[in-house]
Amino acid sequence: MIQPNNLKRVRPSTRRDGRDRHLGVSSENTLKNNTATNNGEHGFLLVESDRNVLRENSASLNAVVGFLLVESTDNVLVENRARKNAYGFAAVVESFGNLVKENRFCQNSVFDVFDPESSFNTYIENKICGDTVLDE
Repeated sequence: MIQPNNLKRVRPSTRRDGRDRHLGVSSENTLKNNTATNNGEHGFLLVESDRNVLRENSASLNAVVGFLLVESTDNVLVENRARKNAYGFAAVVESFGNLVKENRFCQNSVFDVFDPESSFNTYIENKICGDTVLDE
């Protein structure tokens, strides 16, 4: 787990070792051009993490969620790709004020986008390649 505020930029990398990319209680970081593939749970997971930027990352073939926000606010996800996960993107448990812009969520088996509190997040020009969107 990454400690609060000590990570400002993650260098491009690829992870295929079954462990997800995880920011826990960490703010104001940038993750750019990373790949998370074939992980046992999630590709990219933000827990209690605020004001982060995820740009041009790819999450595919992860068992549960490609990009997951839990109790995370004011994050920006732009130009990311989630493909062939169970869920492409999910924002749960008081994840508010997030901007999800110009991402591609395709061929995810359960939902491409799952956000039961979607009125509190902003979605702009995302590409959904299927019809699996839940925004209650």
